[in-house]
Amino acid sequence: MTKQSLPLQYTQKSALIVEAISDMRMSLKAMLKGIGIDHVDLAKSGEEAVLRCDEHDYDLIICDYQLSKGKTGLQVLEELRARQIIKASAVYIIMTAGSTRAVLMGTLEHKPDDFLVKPFTQSTFEQRVNTAFKEKRYFNSVYLALDNDNMTAALASVEALLVDTDQYPTKTKKMFGELLLQANNFSEAQTFYQDMMAEKRQEWASLGCARAMIGLQDWSAAKRVLYELMDHGCEDPQVFDRIVDVELALGKSEIAQTVLERATVISPLGIMRYIRLVEIATMNHDYLAVEKAFRQLIRIGVNSCHGSYEHSLGLARCLLEKEKLQQSGNEHIIKECYSLCHQVKKKHANNEQALMQAKLIEVKAVAQQGQIYQAIEQCKALYHQYSQYEDIDAGLGLDMVNALLSINWDEQGVDVAQSLSEADTSDSLIKLQLSTIKQVCDEKAALINAANINQQGKLLYEQGKLEDAIDHFRQAIKEHPTNIELKLNLVLTIQKMIEADTDNMAMLAEADELLSGLSDLSESHSVYDRYEAISRDIDKLRLAA
Repeated sequence: MTKQSLPLQYTQKSALIVEAISDMRMSLKAMLKGIGIDHVDLAKSGEEAVLRCDEHDYDLIICDYQLSKGKTGLQVLEELRARQIIKASAVYIIMTAGSTRAVLMGTLEHKPDDFLVKPFTQSTFEQRVNTAFKEKRYFNSVYLALDNDNMTAALASVEALLVDTDQYPTKTKKMFGELLLQANNFSEAQTFYQDMMAEKRQEWASLGCARAMIGLQDWSAAKRVLYELMDHGCEDPQVFDRIVDVELALGKSEIAQTVLERATVISPLGIMRYIRLVEIATMNHDYLAVEKAFRQLIRIGVNSCHGSYEHSLGLARCLLEKEKLQQSGNEHIIKECYSLCHQVKKKHANNEQALMQAKLIEVKAVAQQGQIYQAIEQCKALYHQYSQYEDIDAGLGLDMVNALLSINWDEQGVDVAQSLSEADTSDSLIKLQLSTIKQVCDEKAALINAANINQQGKLLYEQGKLEDAIDHFRQAIKEHPTNIELKLNLVLTIQKMIEADTDNMAMLAEADELLSGLSDLSESHSVYDRYEAISRDIDKLRLAA
């Protein structure tokens, strides 16, 4: 194609080349100039590419997959989309010198506009760029509407193109169905996909139909379609992701975890899938799976926009749970926990919240090692600092609660837990952990309340106000029907009432009923000896009567 024959739009387009090797950058720039694109910027790394795209809207981005350091080409695309700094109408082409199955699956999931294998000729390059732009021009009205966040206009534009069966018929149908799902038009989407399936059984239409059924909460129907796809050998990770949605909705979290683990094997570079796996494995109390998923998250999240210091801290928390469940000191686990916290403190020295979270996890590690006084001193200083904050992040609050509970500061831990709200975070894993810790703290709050009530009753008993003490303990047992201490104290008070005046002998029946309810108390229980002693005293009263 000669420069004179190029459409005017080509000379007005801008491009960004992301390539670590200088000679390759210049070669690609020459190729672009050869097809009429004169405005060409260059970037040596993924990080530089993101900065460039933040400053300028490019029509074409050509990015090498394996850059010398930092982000990969797919991670660049991932961040551009996550931050919404790439136009829907822009062409994004990935280059690679070779591809593993993991890279291939990652590319299929991220859906760049094209995938070029090095080396390639000028004519191949020119043909692929032209093909990509031709398709973008065809769907220009759709992309323009999407860039303007106008879903109604985007749907209308695609619908108008459905009558054209000569150009991109399959792409048009896929786009229409996808936009219906994004617009939450699930009934219309289901009908559309069922019509497509009636014409010809196609994986994309079956998957789309299942997604529409999920949107309509028709879990059983969606499950049948998705498992049929899987049974026929479909390895699209999206199929497995949607099965996970269905199994979770049906309360089958263990099956959901198994299916999601299979999806991570098929496509091992999907960071969001591992984040979800951590959540589901945590729900299932499968700490080995949580540990494995966190390790993979840390490995693939180094340069991802979805990577976070929380993944390292999450692994540290998981290791502490693992060490606690082993019921014996494991120096290797504790050492790795300290190492993870140290790395976070070093790398995020300017992030006050990250620093405090790492220090709070270290408090729990110190406490688990039996160095309780050292843990208390460390936690006391952090608790004072925490108390000065006005806006508390839920993740930080959770670590504060866990640290306080680890040093047996239950009342402070309960107070912090009750001040936290699920509205303080959008992180589903933190919401799950918040729900769990609130249950623990509610139980501890009940115990603390019962202990305070018990103390008030004992004070009445010691003051000789036995009738008041009995009324107090009866009311307390209604509020805390499983509290053994309250029941024993009520029996003891009844005993004293009878000893003081035998006219109260009728109260023995109440004492017998209370003791009978504790008859299956284990001999290893901390109050068993007291229970036995009070029972003997009641028997003596009965015999004396």
